[in-house]
Amino acid sequence: MTDKDGKPKTVVIVDDRLWRSVARDSYTFGLLAALTAVGYVLGISALSWIGGLLWMIVIISWAARLEKSNRMTIAKARALLEQMEERE
Repeated sequence: MTDKDGKPKTVVIVDDRLWRSVARDSYTFGLLAALTAVGYVLGISALSWIGGLLWMIVIISWAARLEKSNRMTIAKARALLEQMEERE
């Protein structure tokens, strides 16, 4: 399936349950706190900056990985939708 310009169509399926969202957000906040708190507690501002930069790199790489791993064909998307319907 393609659109008018010949580009393949993209199918987006969002399966975001509350517990998954809470777990993911808690992990992100915990990572930020752990990386920057050590520098803050010890009074080393450079360590806090390094922790913050590492946190940004992790978030960017995580987003890129999710973007890449969530691509699927239309047939796979249909199969996934059928599985989701069976669970409900």
